[in-house]
Parts: sequence; C-alpha cells; structure tokens
Amino acid sequence: MRKIFLAISILAIASCAYAQNDGFYTLSGKEVTLEKITTAPKAVLFLWTTWCPYCRREIARLDTDFPNIANEENFYSVNISERRSTVEAFIKKMNLPAKITDGILLDPEGKLANKYSVVSIPVFLVLKNGKIVYREHFLDQETLNNL
Repeated sequence: MRKIFLAISILAIASCAYAQNDGFYTLSGKEVTLEKITTAPKAVLFLWTTWCPYCRREIARLDTDFPNIANEENFYSVNISERRSTVEAFIKKMNLPAKITDGILLDPEGKLANKYSVVSIPVFLVLKNGKIVYREHFLDQETLNNL
C-alpha cells in the first residue's frame, strides 16, 4: 500500500511540475515562455499544422508575401499538436527557408490553441499585451501594418 501511495505521490508531483512548464521550444531548442508572448506590447501568432492544406499555403506565403515578418521580434509561427519529427519532415519537403523555420515554435499539447480558443486553422492572432486584437485565417500586409 505504501508503494502505491508513493508512486501516486511521485506522479502527482511530476504532473504539477510539468503543468507549470509553460515554455515552448523552437526546432533548434530555444525556449520561449508563455509570459514572453503574453507580456509583449505586440505579438503575432500564426497557428498551423502540417496536415492542413490551407496552413501549408499560408506558411509558404510567409516567405513570399511577408518577407520581413519572420524577422519581427515577436512573430511566432506555432505548430500545434504535432511531433518534432513530423514538423522537420514537413519543412524538408516544403523546402522552407531558414528565416521561416528557425522561429517555428512547437506546441505539441496545443496550449496556445486552448488559451486563445482556436477552433480552426490556420489562424493569425495579433496580441497586444496578451489580448487578442485581431483574429483571422488569412493575413494581408495592410492589416499587419495597421495593427
């Protein structure tokens, strides 16, 4: 009985510690915290998956239609609910440039999608101090400039 109680206690502690980890990681291993995203004066999130045809089109457009967006300090291209290996294979297949792929955040549990009630993808979210001021499936340069 003590062993079962000990095992449950260890699992509970580990779960709490894991739940408190609000970090996301780029493919290169750099951590970006939820706090950094939500406390920025302005942040742009692009949430997507590899299996979504519209997401694939939009991620390719990031390079052609928004050549400087990936250079913005608070732009985050967030892959939701997929494994690193899936994302890496997708990047290779799409032949995406490093300026797009270096900043991809992995969110395998969909924490950002849950936090911002994302129910369909792709979606661009523009946040000001952590609050959504713009939510749309497609983004154009004029809208981005005006936000």
